[in-house]
Amino acid sequence: MPKQRASQISSGDLELREHQKAALEELAKLRREGNSIALLTHATGTGKTTTAVLDAKKMNLPTLLLAHTRELVEQGASTFARLWPEAKVAIIDGDGIRGVHHEVHPWPYQAMEQSNKNLFGKETTMQDDNNSGSNLVLVSTIQYIQRNLIDFDPEQFGYIIIDEAHHATSRTYQQVIGYFHAQFLLGLTATPERMDGQSLLEIFQNVAHRMDLRQAIELGELVPIRCIRVKTNIDLSSLRFNGIRYQAKDLEEKLHIPERNQLIVQAYQELVAGERAVVFCVNVAHAEKMASLFQEKGIAARAVSGQQSRLERQKILKDYEKGILQVLCACDILNEGWDSPETRVLIMARPTLSKVIYLQQLGRGTRKAPGKESLLVIDFVDNGSKYNQALSLHRLFKIREYMAGRYVLASPEKIAEEKAHWDARQWTQERPDLVANLHLWLKDVERVDLFDWQEAVEHMWSHRKVAIELGVDDMTVRNWVKKGKIEADHELPLGRHHYYYFEPERLEEIRTTMGIPKRLPIYEEFFAFLERGDMSSSYKPVLLRAMVDLADETGRVMIADLVERFTFFYRNRAEQNLLVEKPIFRLSRVQDLTTEEIRNILFTMPFEKFERKGYFQQSRELTQVQWAPSLWRKLTVQDKERICNKAEEQIVAYYEHIEKEKRLKK
Repeated sequence: MPKQRASQISSGDLELREHQKAALEELAKLRREGNSIALLTHATGTGKTTTAVLDAKKMNLPTLLLAHTRELVEQGASTFARLWPEAKVAIIDGDGIRGVHHEVHPWPYQAMEQSNKNLFGKETTMQDDNNSGSNLVLVSTIQYIQRNLIDFDPEQFGYIIIDEAHHATSRTYQQVIGYFHAQFLLGLTATPERMDGQSLLEIFQNVAHRMDLRQAIELGELVPIRCIRVKTNIDLSSLRFNGIRYQAKDLEEKLHIPERNQLIVQAYQELVAGERAVVFCVNVAHAEKMASLFQEKGIAARAVSGQQSRLERQKILKDYEKGILQVLCACDILNEGWDSPETRVLIMARPTLSKVIYLQQLGRGTRKAPGKESLLVIDFVDNGSKYNQALSLHRLFKIREYMAGRYVLASPEKIAEEKAHWDARQWTQERPDLVANLHLWLKDVERVDLFDWQEAVEHMWSHRKVAIELGVDDMTVRNWVKKGKIEADHELPLGRHHYYYFEPERLEEIRTTMGIPKRLPIYEEFFAFLERGDMSSSYKPVLLRAMVDLADETGRVMIADLVERFTFFYRNRAEQNLLVEKPIFRLSRVQDLTTEEIRNILFTMPFEKFERKGYFQQSRELTQVQWAPSLWRKLTVQDKERICNKAEEQIVAYYEHIEKEKRLKK
């Protein structure tokens, strides 16, 4: 009986691809070395979910798979049921619990009503004698689990899988990850960058295996990609952005242009008429408008969005898969959880600065299908500034030379073969049949501007980092630049704000120019700062006392505990009818604030002051903060008592001062 490829299996023998074998071996090695967490980074369509399921099956522990959409939950449950047929796989969500290809036993998925126990049988003894509990798999959305954490035992799952793990930096994910004590946690993603551009290694710590989109295509795991760049005269240079995202309102206003919409339809008609294509649009209204324009030209098209019912959306997608529809117009709803091997064309009509979003959209069309030679990406290139130019296929992969319709990503052999084909025909004015209809574009090579401001400044220090190193406020450094006292090596204009970057080796030059004395060793500087007691509110000493009381032996503090202690101090004063804070501060109305609002105050006011000085810092574990290790290591028991006593002294003196001021005003 022939073996099946990993992405196509339903049952029986399974032929793993080389990258899947390597990933499984590396996961086993990481566990042997004592690691309990890892990240698997494989491009969409290369079988990363298969790899995760087989690894979970190998460990044979109660397993939890978390995703953020119902579509991903159902796909994940189906994969588990196919690859691990001995497992009892169930989905749990707001509609209840249901088995996948089997009847759900009340235990351990759901508490027996008469036992009055929580879901998953906390302390229950009603386990089926014929079931050890090791091959139980629960699949759910992160949102459902987060809302119902109290119904689960922290020790319930031995293996946890986080699908689309680039979302794992959100507070919802962090709360769930921090709650469970699994033997192993595996993150899956095709886009290893967070939406803010930072590395997921801050959470997952170890990369078990990596195969990005370029590697997957070069190895022949995914189809090659060709590209057409359609330039417009739409001016996006004034669009506001925050580094990775345009302001949505600005984008909608700038791109609500009938001529641009007509050009999108024209490009489809003249270049790829009849092919199945996905158009990525700015928003739902834009998607609906584009679908109507395609329909006016007799092209079977529909908009698909999260505003539609799940059943309606599923019907549209099925019609597309069957070929009843030729074009889908969507914004973000298809970025994840949907793959279409039948898609031959992607039309990038929604400008984005996010590598994550662009890669997700590319992944919708890179899977192989019978007769599918390549994926054609049509990039709409609007006019941006050097700092807010949208991503395109060439900019994303740093490919400077562009020629219409040519391979952008393919195996080295295919690229060399195509180049030879073109070179042989360049004097005859003939073009290969595959791209002969691209008569609207020049066949000459065009140079693409690849400037990336984030890459240009990634080795530099921001003005805030310079301020920390000099021991001054970041506004001080800003003002030095504005007044011409020092010159930044790079200036980034973002709307009304400007951000400044400096080469690290210039620190001493700046220090000398501005007459800033060298910082004391951190231990001495901290206690000098403590003794000065600069404070306009009570926040700093309250935070400081909590950071000492709650720190573990390494100087780390759980954020939830810190917020709870900070909140308790002020609510306790309110309950005792004591002065809480000056009326100008929000915490004076602490009883009206939510825990989340208090958390934001804590981190934007006192914590940031200590962080800017370099005394506190965000921990690698995003559920924690910590003392600067270089400072914490020097603190003795007597030093910690001194800090607590000084904090108490400052708190008492602060409230006495306010009461005195109130009496004088009377």
